Amino acid sequence: MSFVARTSGTLYDRWARFAESRAAAPVLFAWAVAEATVWPILPDALLAPLMLARRTRRLWLVAACVAGMTLGGIVTVLVAYWAPAFALDLLRDLPLVTADQISGAADGVRDHGAAGFLIQPVSGIPFKAWAAAAGAQELSPLLVIGAFIVARGLRMAATALLFGAIGRLLGPRLRDWFAVVAVLYVAGFAFVFVRIVL
Repeated sequence: MSFVARTSGTLYDRWARFAESRAAAPVLFAWAVAEATVWPILPDALLAPLMLARRTRRLWLVAACVAGMTLGGIVTVLVAYWAPAFALDLLRDLPLVTADQISGAADGVRDHGAAGFLIQPVSGIPFKAWAAAAGAQELSPLLVIGAFIVARGLRMAATALLFGAIGRLLGPRLRDWFAVVAVLYVAGFAFVFVRIVL
């Protein structure tokens, strides 16, 4: 057996144990809450590799991700609505949030209102910037919350379906090449993330 296959098998077994464990859903939930409030990296970045390795109760992972995003998102929207100046000041201090993103979110909210949150997940602009803009422009929190739950929930469900299907399609071959897949995934994610942020 080659070094790559041995290393891949070991890494895959450890990752699969975590993916199937009771800890996976709470970690994903916490990540999603953090991303909707202060953390810069999408929960999809964790959801995707978890779906590759998880074989049972996959819906729990999606539910945890959506629930965390919903809770964190509601907090962010309400803070932005009740204290828009504070929300904008906080946003400017968060890592990897740029002035261009803040301006782009303000333009999106001005042009589309709460419906702009339906395109936020593919805009490349963090949800937090859209929420701060919605608060500053006094959009209805109920409309914003409904729109972002639908749009971000659909994105997370699509991520789960895609990576779950890839995991099933690759089957045992994934275990033999998991180290290579992991390196490619991290490199690809980092490349896209840097392109979006910078």
